[in-house]
Parts: sequence; C-alpha cells; structure tokens
Amino acid sequence: MSDIDDRVTVRITDEVGPILGVDDREYDLERETVVDLPEENAEPLLDSGAAERLD
Repeated sequence: MSDIDDRVTVRITDEVGPILGVDDREYDLERETVVDLPEENAEPLLDSGAAERLD
C-alpha cells in the first residue's frame, strides 16, 4: 500500500467530478485539469483512462 505522501501529477481526460482524496482533501476533477493527487487516488483514474500521468 502506498503512503499518502506519494503523489502523482495527472491530467484529467474525462469529466470525473468531485472526489475526496485519501489525504482528506476534496478535488474537483474536470476535464483538462492538471492536478497533483495521492497515488492511491490517481491509480484508479489512470487505470480507467480518465487521467494520464504527467510526471
């Protein structure tokens, strides 16, 4: 399991909407948004094609 300090920079490619991160922050993930997410939140988005990794 990854540490919540492990972050991934992603560009959102599909409209996702608001999510609550494992770091207890709310993220509004609109298409074309570039955001630094905890790895545990980024991985499902990357796996589903809703985001692409930038780092």
